[in-house]
Amino acid sequence: DKVPFWTENLTKSNEFKTVTPYNKVTLDALVKKAKSVFFAFRKTECFGDCPVYNVTIDALGNVTYNGLKYVTVSGERKFTLTDKQFQLLKEKLANNNFSEYKKLYDNPNIKDLPSTFIAYKDQQVQIRLWKGIPKNLVDIHEYAQDILIDKKFFQ
Repeated sequence: DKVPFWTENLTKSNEFKTVTPYNKVTLDALVKKAKSVFFAFRKTECFGDCPVYNVTIDALGNVTYNGLKYVTVSGERKFTLTDKQFQLLKEKLANNNFSEYKKLYDNPNIKDLPSTFIAYKDQQVQIRLWKGIPKNLVDIHEYAQDILIDKKFFQ
């Protein structure tokens, strides 16, 4: 019963460009978008100037990058992987069984670490500490990140 109140106030406050109330159309669009993702990864904040961004790659090799903070390219950018890049990514992913990885690689005693989330085939791994990470998982992360560095999205 508070939806109209919050929709109006959030819209007026300019906190959000648009406010879309929860409904079946919105939910269907979100589900469709989620199902189209082949591979995704994102980086979260640290206490310093760690790059913060999200990346999704669909089944055709189309990449959506969204630079949020401490990146050289902010906002959403889209591009398509070359056939060679996409083939190599698929090969790297095929050599991994994400369900065998831990869900979280972390040391909770270290407070200032960004998180890296890597998602593939309905499995997600969160990495906060890069010690003891399976080599194949590190390889996937570095390969995907290098593509973005080559695009000069961040340093």
